[in-house]
Amino acid sequence: MTFSLSTICTHVVLCGVLLVLMSALTHAAPCLDKPGRIWVMTGCVLLAVRMLLPFEWKVTKTIYISRIYPEVTCFFNQTIQLPYLPNCPLYMVLLCFVAVISTVRLAGLALTQYRYRRYLRSLPVTEAFTIVNRLGRTQKVRCVTDPHASNALAIGLFKPQIVLPALSFTEQERRLILRHELAHIASGDIALKLFVEIVSAVYWWIPFIGALSRQTNAALELRADDLVTKELDESQRLAYLSCLLKVAKCSRRTPSPFAVGLMTGKEGSLKARFRYVLEHPRTSPLFHAVALLCIVMMALSFFVVFEPYHIPDDVQAETFSPKDEGAYLVLREDGGYDLYVKEAYMGMLTSIPEEIQSLPIKNYKEERP
Repeated sequence: MTFSLSTICTHVVLCGVLLVLMSALTHAAPCLDKPGRIWVMTGCVLLAVRMLLPFEWKVTKTIYISRIYPEVTCFFNQTIQLPYLPNCPLYMVLLCFVAVISTVRLAGLALTQYRYRRYLRSLPVTEAFTIVNRLGRTQKVRCVTDPHASNALAIGLFKPQIVLPALSFTEQERRLILRHELAHIASGDIALKLFVEIVSAVYWWIPFIGALSRQTNAALELRADDLVTKELDESQRLAYLSCLLKVAKCSRRTPSPFAVGLMTGKEGSLKARFRYVLEHPRTSPLFHAVALLCIVMMALSFFVVFEPYHIPDDVQAETFSPKDEGAYLVLREDGGYDLYVKEAYMGMLTSIPEEIQSLPIKNYKEERP
């Protein structure tokens, strides 16, 4: 396992490209059915894991790049001098800077989560539930009403809670909201949300990193909508959508980034959820084919690294390619070969390497130039 400037550059480029591909995929089909959601969530998890492993392995395939990339790596490899510190490459200094900011961001998220959970403990419990999660384990869930909240949400990995806003809900609307948040808790969505948010906070410098959280949120909300509405009749579905709209009008930023809210995303995601609940559209075969291609590309990205390919001018002058005109071999009497390039003697070979087997072979010469 190797960590170097090349693995970092490969990591940034591949993760950025894969994020763009996943964003384009979900943008083309915002109403994801169950197979589509599985593709997207698998892609998000695999991409998050890829971000955590910017390394080169023994089985990694090296791809050499000769244009622009060598100059870029040369720039970031240049040694700089900092006060009171030993000389080090520029990219190491930048990595230290990035690590400091990532640590600060993680600390800020953890502090926000701690403060909000401490605030929630001061609120009276209005209801309590016992559910069985997808791992078959029993969990106790308490429900509180936050007078300052504008969105219903589920929070807490080990001690989950449901937070309801102080809005005027009918009994039916309240029951539907609770079912939505309980679906998040039972499905383990809080753990997935936590994992994705931590990865996004650490790798904030990856291009288009915000897409990872948006895609995950969209897939989780559609899954919860499906679990709540799949057994409802049309009038109950309309009541559920009316409840979503009521919360959307008042919804502001979620007080904790690790919480899974009833409302996430922008207006476009709300439209997609409405359409899914009312129509239950199916994703096309083309979507599944492209999604499978993206997953395969993510898997292969673990075993690829880009390396700069550059030959200095003084070395280039003493090298040749089998494609060069005037290169040929001369068969010697002892079975060896003399190599000539443009009538200039380059050296003797005991056998012909695979790289130059295409060169013409001439008869032996007693005198060499």
